This record gives sequence, C-alpha cells and structure tokens, in this order.
Amino acid sequence: LEGAKDILGGFEKQITQPVKKGMKEKGIEIVTEAMAKSAEETENGVKVTYEAKGEEQTIEADYVLVTVGRRPNTDELGLEELGLKFADRGLLEVYKQSRTSIENIFAIGDIVPGLPLAHKASYEGKVAAEAIDGQAAEVDYIGMPAVCFTEPELA
Repeated sequence: LEGAKDILGGFEKQITQPVKKGMKEKGIEIVTEAMAKSAEETENGVKVTYEAKGEEQTIEADYVLVTVGRRPNTDELGLEELGLKFADRGLLEVYKQSRTSIENIFAIGDIVPGLPLAHKASYEGKVAAEAIDGQAAEVDYIGMPAVCFTEPELA
C-alpha cells in the first residue's frame, strides 16, 4: 500500500518502471493512493484494512512492513509566527538560493522539499553560504546523485 500516487516519488517514472515490473513479476501487488486503517494478526499472517479510491478494502499477507517516511522537526520553532511559507508536510518553501519566503532566512536539508540526503543538504548549505556572501549561486539538482536500494537498484 502506498499513500502517494506512485512508489518512489523522488525518482523519475522511467527509472521506477523496472522496479515496478520486477515487483509485479515476483507477485507483489502495489496499491497506490491507499491509506491503511488497521491491521490484525490472523492464523495465516496479517489482515490489513485500507481505503483506496473512497472504498474500504482488505488484503491478507504473510507480513506487514511499515515505512511511513519522515516529517521535518519544524513544529515548535515558531516559524509560522515569522510568516515563513510552508510547502507540503511541514517543509519550508525555498527558492533557488535556499532562501525562504523571508529574504534573509535560509533553509536547507531535511526541512525543505526534495530527497532527504546528506550530500543534498551539504550542497544546499554551500549555495546558501555563497548567496549570503552576495554571490549569484543557485541550487541546481540536475546531476545530483541519488540511490535507492531496490531490486534492480536505482541510481
């Protein structure tokens, strides 16, 4: 079950197709835009109740692996009081120099949209430092390496 419109949302669709094909060949069914409601242990495994396309459904499986992602730790920083604009899920909206909606406040890493990768945060920090120094540096993620440990592997 995947809550989003597709699996591996940080990757381009043409890259994720071989992973989805491989999963299908192994008998793995992917249900997108689905939210788990409950799970209960049965004699044969686990019964999961979920909602997809407005309908409640159930599925039985041997095991359940829960991976729910991360949320940025921005809740108690008083950022709303400053008037900062937020993107989805508590992430701060930033522009090409890692600037937020307030020109002299910069944000990088796990509190901005994009993959939560250490080298991405380091790069964003470098761009922010150059922007603070008055340079015309801008974030450009083209060529930013990323990997996903799948079968087949994505990189």
